[in-house]
Amino acid sequence: MGVSPEAPSFRTTWAKIAALEPEVVLFSFCGYSLQQALHDLAGWQMPWPVSQCWVLDSANFCALTPRVVRGVEVLAGILHPEVCSAPLPAEALWR
Repeated sequence: MGVSPEAPSFRTTWAKIAALEPEVVLFSFCGYSLQQALHDLAGWQMPWPVSQCWVLDSANFCALTPRVVRGVEVLAGILHPEVCSAPLPAEALWR
């Protein structure tokens, strides 16, 4: 997408995301626990085929606290399972 890390958040469309052909999609809604995110995504389907779709507890990603380190470990477990252990079920679930 060519967006600067300093750029503010922006809205996009599923069509633009699908055009990137992502292999992994991660959902982490700011301020949502894993259970809240799963509730809001209940019944929703990805609009294109994707190998992995994960729902994450946002507590590890939404503030610059020591929990961010755990967030990096969770991402490493999802993206590089051959190197890092998988995230705990209370932190991330594969849909």
